[in-house]
Amino acid sequence: MNSEPSKERRKKADPRRLAILFFILVPAAIIAGIMAVRQLSGRENTQTAPAAEEILPTAGTEPESANITLSEEPEPETDGTPEGMEFTRDLPPEIPALFEGYFKAKLSGDARLADSYFYGEEASDYEAESQRLLWSMKYIEDYRDIACYGIPGQEPDSYVVYVAYKMKFYQSEVPAPSMSAAYVKKDEDGIYKIYEEGTDEAVKQYMEQAAMLDSAMALAAQVQKEFLDALAEDESLTKLYELAMSGPAADGSEAAEEEISSEPS
Repeated sequence: MNSEPSKERRKKADPRRLAILFFILVPAAIIAGIMAVRQLSGRENTQTAPAAEEILPTAGTEPESANITLSEEPEPETDGTPEGMEFTRDLPPEIPALFEGYFKAKLSGDARLADSYFYGEEASDYEAESQRLLWSMKYIEDYRDIACYGIPGQEPDSYVVYVAYKMKFYQSEVPAPSMSAAYVKKDEDGIYKIYEEGTDEAVKQYMEQAAMLDSAMALAAQVQKEFLDALAEDESLTKLYELAMSGPAADGSEAAEEEISSEPS
């Protein structure tokens, strides 16, 4: 494939590319985020229409013991659609390692390192993303209980992956469970990377179809329940999420930050 179009697509995607796995479902957007599958994989959308879906396990359980019926082994590739497949945790070990490394890179505030987990050419400008990551680090302490579920993608050595995790904020004792959806495939060196599906209409459509599978819908239903359970324990989670996502230049962010800090712990 010609590298020039790829570079052009990457330049357009740079402002959003490090945010692909950075979203958590908030009450006002839970239903829309789960059901509007066109928004689950769209890279051109704004931060309120993320490229990632948030999912998490049943309350009181670890991701691996969540009450979800998943197949034990990946289904073989079919006719180019995910019909009949079920999400499974039986994935190549490099895939969980990919996302564990990516989350660590985000927590480090190193935009260039975080970018290295993506497929294709390097981004051309890291300054804005570095500032946004540093801002989010004021709130996000850790990503915990990371668990990957996946189905085969459209081509060999590719997968649609749902990554369950809990986002721990410094300002709250209650972790916010969530899950992100991403398309993963090997690069020319045989290394799994996160692929920007918003630049590829066929992959985008495949992810939309995957989001309608029974196992994906079951995960989405658990996301809604688990986040609402967490929100019942600490109502500040919504504000904390909005602050972490807002960036340093967002209107009203300082006032909201003061409101959070003044609330009793």
